Amino acid sequence: HHCDQELNDVQIRRLNELSSARVSDALDRGIGECLLRNSAAAEIMEAVVRHFDKQRYHLHAWCIMPNHVHTVLQPIAPFKLPDITHSWKSYSAHAINKTLGRSGSLWHKESYDHLISTEQSYRRIIQYVLDNPARAGLRNWKWVGAVEID
Repeated sequence: HHCDQELNDVQIRRLNELSSARVSDALDRGIGECLLRNSAAAEIMEAVVRHFDKQRYHLHAWCIMPNHVHTVLQPIAPFKLPDITHSWKSYSAHAINKTLGRSGSLWHKESYDHLISTEQSYRRIIQYVLDNPARAGLRNWKWVGAVEID
């Protein structure tokens, strides 16, 4: 293999899955600053992700972990996912910093998104989001929710 050889779509997708799984594992172990463990911060974040539900997106599931957030949503045109997440990050960083009496950045620039293409994948991802607190050893974690799915 040459270093400058282009990766094909399958290789790129697999690389993303691996790095995404590795990032998820690290986050679930509590790597980084866990500001969202603070109830006031988690409450702000919950309000932020739910605020424009049914206006800018349909929120299917959400989970606020101590150091990251999962959502499953469907943007409503003309709103696009990058704009939605940027607005969440911007508003929540300001509000959480103010509430916790801190300053500086709160979020990483990147977000890990995943296009859901099948009903089976949709159900699996919703379950993953809902099970995230228990998998990470968080008991009676209340910062998680979903729409009714059969």
